[in-house]
Amino acid sequence: MWTEVRRHPDSAWLRERILVLESVGIPSRVARNGSDQVLLVPTSAWERAERELSLFEAEADSQPVPATRPVPPLDVRRAIPGIVIYLLLVGGFHFLVSQTSWGHELIERGKTDAQQIRDGAWWRTVSALFLHADATHLASNMFFGALFGGLMSMTLGNARAWGSILFGGAAGNFCNAWIRDSGHTSIGASTAVFAALGMLAAYPWRQRSGRSLRSVDRWAPLVLGLVLLGLIGGGGERTDVTAHGLGMLLGIGMGSCWAKLAPTSPTRGAGTIGLAALACVALAWWLALRG
Repeated sequence: MWTEVRRHPDSAWLRERILVLESVGIPSRVARNGSDQVLLVPTSAWERAERELSLFEAEADSQPVPATRPVPPLDVRRAIPGIVIYLLLVGGFHFLVSQTSWGHELIERGKTDAQQIRDGAWWRTVSALFLHADATHLASNMFFGALFGGLMSMTLGNARAWGSILFGGAAGNFCNAWIRDSGHTSIGASTAVFAALGMLAAYPWRQRSGRSLRSVDRWAPLVLGLVLLGLIGGGGERTDVTAHGLGMLLGIGMGSCWAKLAPTSPTRGAGTIGLAALACVALAWWLALRG
């Protein structure tokens, strides 16, 4: 026979008490009762278990509570440098495309081309992110890219956020080249924008996964991200829905990884990622222009 000795919704709270009981040789088991988890011990050991747990809890209550470092509020100013660089790059390239005589040549050399990417022209997966067909296409990607990327950089920092967004967009374009027919071409930052959205949705989703939350609270960020994908990424005659979906899928993967890595290493690798991203853009366009 088993008898309840404690109940609590937090599994970590119960785990401490299980270790206390194990240390004195008292077996235990956990059962669920609604939103609570119930700690059970053999009926014959209940009095001893109650005594040991009471002693543990009294000792724990007498210990001074360690000061916790307050979580700083998200600072919008932190995101400004990354947003400015993003807007200058995509806006500057569009100016060159639309206002110079060699704009058409830029598009031809920089656009994604499925067959050429399969043949090794990887740089097109990067260069295409900076080219846009018209002002409407540009404005949409500038707005949503700055919004999603800015929000992500407030959490991860500019270098890690924008570096991940760039690599997610390029990887999405690369995967898209192998899925679409060999004659498929595209331009635009949309794949990277949806990588940013995927990161923004997955980061809080993964952070909440270990907490005692209702399913609706835990899954809300990811569901909201998928809804936004459908609303802003699934329409239009020239919309590359496959690239948008791939970008978001890769963003979800990166956001999930950062949710585990970033809290334990808040600044590690940031400079390397930022420099690698800038070097990748420079190298991609050097190879594209070299032709």
